[in-house]
Amino acid sequence: MANTLNAVKKLQRKAQALLGVDLGYFAENIPGQFMSEAFILGCSFLTSVILARLTSLEVYGQYQYYLSILGLLTIFSLPGMNTAVNQAVARGHDQVFIEGVKARLRWSVLGSVAIFGIGIYYHLQGSTTLSRCFMVSAVLLPPYFSFDTLNYFLYGKMKFNKSALYRSIIKIIETAVVITVIVFSGSLFWIVLAYILSFSATGFFFLARTVKSERLNQSMDKEAIAYGKRLTLIGIIPTLANQYDKLIIANFLGFDDLAIYSVALIVQNITVPFDLVQNIAFPKLASMDKEAAKAAIRKKGLYLVGATGLVCAIAILITPYLIPLLYTSRFASSIFYAQLIVVSVFFRMPGANYALLFKTQKGITQLLKIGIFTQVLKIILLTVLVPEFGLLGAVVTILVYNLSVSLLSVWLARKL
Repeated sequence: MANTLNAVKKLQRKAQALLGVDLGYFAENIPGQFMSEAFILGCSFLTSVILARLTSLEVYGQYQYYLSILGLLTIFSLPGMNTAVNQAVARGHDQVFIEGVKARLRWSVLGSVAIFGIGIYYHLQGSTTLSRCFMVSAVLLPPYFSFDTLNYFLYGKMKFNKSALYRSIIKIIETAVVITVIVFSGSLFWIVLAYILSFSATGFFFLARTVKSERLNQSMDKEAIAYGKRLTLIGIIPTLANQYDKLIIANFLGFDDLAIYSVALIVQNITVPFDLVQNIAFPKLASMDKEAAKAAIRKKGLYLVGATGLVCAIAILITPYLIPLLYTSRFASSIFYAQLIVVSVFFRMPGANYALLFKTQKGITQLLKIGIFTQVLKIILLTVLVPEFGLLGAVVTILVYNLSVSLLSVWLARKL
């Protein structure tokens, strides 16, 4: 037995020397995170499938539209604070977590005002259901937006398995509540209320539990909060661009087309394992100096790109069978769009690797240049192509956007 263990350790050391990767670090943290992400993704799929099967295309599209409005309004909650907390905690400044949550709660009130205003608008337009959905969300928006900072605190502490456990429990509760409402009601208003209430309540519970149980030190990085605000400012245009496709599709093409498009977008979740690796790698990269971090990204990023290509090829082959099986033949027109989106996922990976480098090394200038150029390009293309070419215009925009992000990121990384 001892000889076997020694042989395994020797093999691990050789692999680490060859790949330049701390295999022990990833072996300790990836299994729990991967199982959690797979479980969370499965729950999301289950909710999506049941919603698609038990409600109309219009209700499915309206629900996706509601989620896109929430996504747009996240900008009021200082989402850049999550990265700042992750980085500061990784360097031993625990109090940034507390101050970051407080800042996000304060600023989220602006989001509540905005979503209440959207509710008034739809009330005046005679859309009673959407109006009620937005108005009731105004009360719960601050906790809904703010408490996910807990995950980034735990990432900074390298407590990835605890984060995985908390997120899994939150997803179980949210999924159970939402599916129950879908089955017994099918009303968009009650589905929305079930979603935002269950997520906010469970998120608050685990954040309060962590603050009480963790022994936080009193160290504070005075620059971290300002850094989080700067990252948020940089993210304004990207946040708008990330939701703009669904907003323009809903308003130009209708909720039925938005439902078709939203199902096609689900294939983007194949990047979850690679995003997971990046989350785990973040604290290590944040603790490195600039040159060491650049070297690590250049070498290890190639492995992620290669793995992404293999996963994308498999996804393209199985998509024509999975979508009709899971979502019924009503969503058959999603297949072609989904396959094109899978290709765009492969284009995205080099850019995602270098975005991680810029975030860990406070590459504000690089992030700003990438954000402004590519996201403005995305908004322009959506505005021109969607009214003219419909959903195909939206998918072509995704392809061009992801390719431009990667090319620009690689070029700017040379000057970091």
